[in-house]
Amino acid sequence: GLWRNVSGDAFDWIVTTGPTPTAGTGPQDDVSGGGKYVYIETTGNLCAIGAEARLLSPCIRINKRGFADCHLSFHYHMFGPNIGTLRLETSTDGGFTWSTFWQLSGNQGNAWKKIYLSLAAFPDGTVVQFRFAGVKGNGVRGDIALDQIVFYGSENLGFPQNQYYTDSDGDGFGRAGSFILSCLAVAPTGYAGNDDDCNDNNASIYPG
Repeated sequence: GLWRNVSGDAFDWIVTTGPTPTAGTGPQDDVSGGGKYVYIETTGNLCAIGAEARLLSPCIRINKRGFADCHLSFHYHMFGPNIGTLRLETSTDGGFTWSTFWQLSGNQGNAWKKIYLSLAAFPDGTVVQFRFAGVKGNGVRGDIALDQIVFYGSENLGFPQNQYYTDSDGDGFGRAGSFILSCLAVAPTGYAGNDDDCNDNNASIYPG
């Protein structure tokens, strides 16, 4: 699909159909009925209070098509006495830093709710990554669900393919085996577009 779980967070978003396993929380079905949606399961030892599950978008090139708002929409379901927080974050530096763009906390009732968000803060042509963070509340009845995440006009560039290698000594040559994948078209500070360094702890030692 269009979104992926992030490695290294506390737990994952789960693709499912029908109701979630725990009574008194979660939807009974997806938005349209009979389809799939994603949710966080807040029952289990892996899910401590405040634990986060993150869902990452591809690289998105913003194109608002001349409209002032309604550039992104999604449905959320936040029902139960132990609902934590659903947060949408954005990154314009290839995923190195993230800012909160929208968030909602607490029980919102037993219904799917649709929200439209404006991306007016981002000039057309900006490449942005988005990620949803589902944060566990203080109990097992805190399942949070998402469905039908839609961008209007903006272009899906696919998941990051630009590979940059750690350049600890700043000599322009990266260390083999230590890399990140980013939406950025050029290597950020502290990284290089190659893995040719002979010794990444000494700037005077490099190929050539």
